[in-house]
Amino acid sequence: MNEELTLAVPIGPLTKEIELMTTTTYDVRGMTCNHCAASVTAEVSTIPGVTDVAVDVPAGQVTISSEAQVSASAVKAAVAEAGYEVVDSSCCGTGAGASCSSPSTVSAP
Repeated sequence: MNEELTLAVPIGPLTKEIELMTTTTYDVRGMTCNHCAASVTAEVSTIPGVTDVAVDVPAGQVTISSEAQVSASAVKAAVAEAGYEVVDSSCCGTGAGASCSSPSTVSAP
């Protein structure tokens, strides 16, 4: 899992809030087609705070944008509900074909 925080600073004299968005990429095992992507997108989109889901079937990755950090367990549960498995590519070094299932957390500065 890779995570990136984006700081969006609104332009204008009356704007006081700074919006933080989180983008996290997970490796997912078992996706082979557009139907797989649609199933994962539908399930992950139900997680509170998720604003966008992008699925890259050939790479076996799901990228989630959210208003705040989303728990890895919520993502794992949603992906499992769709019939697939979040895997940790860093422990095995084999991406979507990895044989382990404990995602790592990478925090952005």
